[in-house]
Amino acid sequence: MNDEKKIYCVDTKVETFIREWYYADSDEDAIKKAKEGDYEAIDSETLPEFSFYPKDETGEYYIEVYDPNYESIYNNLW
Repeated sequence: MNDEKKIYCVDTKVETFIREWYYADSDEDAIKKAKEGDYEAIDSETLPEFSFYPKDETGEYYIEVYDPNYESIYNNLW
């Protein structure tokens, strides 16, 4: 009998904010570009302090579990 433990992994959905800096000619132009996504980012950073684990309508966090061969064996959307 093989008593060796197997290694599994789990993916948990995490949402976070990304801050991007861009050029604009005015406040109005900056707002318009942001709303339309019509800007070229000159720099960016991820804001980990604002990361969160979103829940679905049942209050569950999304997770997916993979076996040692990285085959999905469970996700709570099934």
